[in-house]
Amino acid sequence: MKKRDLSIVIFVAGLISFIFYGPFLDNYFVWDDFWMLENYYKGNLKDFLFGFSDLRIFGNIILWLNCVVSEQNPVSYSLIRIGAHTANSAMIFLLIQSLSNNRLLSIFTAIIFAASSVGCDAIYWKDAFLTVTGLFFYILVLYLYVEGNKRGNRFFHSMAVIVFLLAIFNKEEIASVPFMIIFIEILFFRNGAGLAPKLKRLFPYLLVILIYIVLSISVSRFLNLQQEQFDRFLSFRPLHMMFSGFASFFISPDGFLNWKDPFIYITALLILFYFMLIKDRRMLLLGVGWVFLTFLPQSLTATGYNPTYLINSISRHLYLPSVGPAIVFSVILLAIKERFPR
Repeated sequence: MKKRDLSIVIFVAGLISFIFYGPFLDNYFVWDDFWMLENYYKGNLKDFLFGFSDLRIFGNIILWLNCVVSEQNPVSYSLIRIGAHTANSAMIFLLIQSLSNNRLLSIFTAIIFAASSVGCDAIYWKDAFLTVTGLFFYILVLYLYVEGNKRGNRFFHSMAVIVFLLAIFNKEEIASVPFMIIFIEILFFRNGAGLAPKLKRLFPYLLVILIYIVLSISVSRFLNLQQEQFDRFLSFRPLHMMFSGFASFFISPDGFLNWKDPFIYITALLILFYFMLIKDRRMLLLGVGWVFLTFLPQSLTATGYNPTYLINSISRHLYLPSVGPAIVFSVILLAIKERFPR
């Protein structure tokens, strides 16, 4: 049953993604895309590994492999991104299935995510591919961790840490994973192992983040690189950090907020209404918490809601948080189905 459901998700999510993004397969290169291509054709190892002045070694290898396959063909880049978006939908199905053991909730969440256009810039913009792959690794880490808890298997926990180690060198947005792990422990595993074993499992993730920061600073100074992610801290905005991720519930694909849009207020009231109506609120809380926690690292950027071009759009920063609304909307759909079965 699970394999059949996964096949259905892959087919439907792939079809939806192709319908949405297929008309734009030949979107040409913009901005840092040309830098990516230049690094590929220069064939310099330093440019491959530190092509964007960031310690995204694993991520830059992924970009390099992308260039090997696609070279200067924009259609090939677009097809790879559509495939990766579909793979993310499949991983979401596996994670929600593992947490809830509810096939309809898992299928709905995966397909609603695939149909969401909130984070579309991450798919349109070729150089933003690491955001798409970042979500795959993000969910894979959580899935392995959850399965490790359910099975009492240390191998799954060890694999989760190894994937996290690779993923943080894909893109640093995955640094919020430890917070999500704590949140999942609180929601779903309160009656499991005591506090000490949980903190022990969390320690390797914190150690990986510390190692990444130390290496980033050391390598950037040694190679005289200016690292973008450290400059972001100069743009720390508490209100942006607290609330902007929730725009993934209702923002339009162009990245603009229209406060006259009634769906903003209908969505907020609907979520509050179902918080009171639903007895088991864990999945609803997971969706809302997901939006906030995954946006934390991405809030440290100067990007806002008044984009002038693709590269300044907040859309790609909402790609990871957009899983949260998919969970919430799926929970609400199932709650409606229970009240009105027909």
